Amino acid sequence: MDLFGTLVAERSPARVPDGAREHLVLRSREHIDRHLEAPKPSPETVAAAHHISVRYLHRLFEDEATPVARLVQRRGLRECAREIARGGTAVPNAAAVGGRGCSVNPSHFSRVFHGAYGH
Repeated sequence: MDLFGTLVAERSPARVPDGAREHLVLRSREHIDRHLEAPKPSPETVAAAHHISVRYLHRLFEDEATPVARLVQRRGLRECAREIARGGTAVPNAAAVGGRGCSVNPSHFSRVFHGAYGH
């Protein structure tokens, strides 16, 4: 029934009912949080997991403060920051941490992480 309701809402020119929209946004956020490990979630994987199009997923997040792609990036960075903060005897390097959920490119990860956390 959820799938059918989503398909009807997606194809409908009218706005998505707030309850259905909020439900899908919440489920999408939960999916992102549960799948922060590699392979990193993306709007494509989140949409596929909920049997909706990427376009519709972006439409769901139009009224949110953070677009879905930015949400994925921020949640991944937050997890990476937690891992770095845990430290221990050997602090992981950017390549190791970035490859586990934030970015596969260490220099890109370093730039984005520095932009978000200042170091």
